Amino acid sequence: GLIGKLTRTILEASTSDMADLVRNRPGFYLSVNVASADLREPDFVDFVTACCRARGLGNERLHLEITERNEVDAETAAETIRTLRGLGLRVGIDDFGIGYSNLAYLDLLQVDYLKIDRVFVAGIDRGAIGSEIVDHIIELAEARHLEVIAEGIETAEQRAALLSRGVAFGQGWLFGKPMSALDFARLYVDNQTRPSETQPPHLRVA
Repeated sequence: GLIGKLTRTILEASTSDMADLVRNRPGFYLSVNVASADLREPDFVDFVTACCRARGLGNERLHLEITERNEVDAETAAETIRTLRGLGLRVGIDDFGIGYSNLAYLDLLQVDYLKIDRVFVAGIDRGAIGSEIVDHIIELAEARHLEVIAEGIETAEQRAALLSRGVAFGQGWLFGKPMSALDFARLYVDNQTRPSETQPPHLRVA
């Protein structure tokens, strides 16, 4: 019963920690995971926009990613998502494909992007069964004009396999491991002035 408090604590901390970077770097955005239960809270939209306002961030610089590990109340979620997107925020579905099946409500939710879970990316360069699921998710996203982000990219071979499928955004240990907000800000600024060899211009890090 603490997920709502956890989400709000993380929203407050992350928008505070990354405020300077978000404000001063055009095109940079902050993504924060939210649970489906958060979307049922009547004051959730007000809380999110208040966090942005308090840090001087435009709503469009914050992305919310709904975790698929819990069942989503599609009608309530759809209304909340419409409100958030109407205020300029972008919304995605995280861990797509491993939790509750959202094929039935994907059209209803009207999100901006899907994130392919790492379990499907792990064997994509070896033709594992997950690669077929990745292809299906990409087709699903293209049909709905959604962006696709691949999670869990750890090798150059995985990156190449995703690029060959037209996936333009990726994240994973190939690009960087978990780090403090300060270390991330330094690394990000450094990479903007001296692009990393692991980040070719045709694959952008999400």
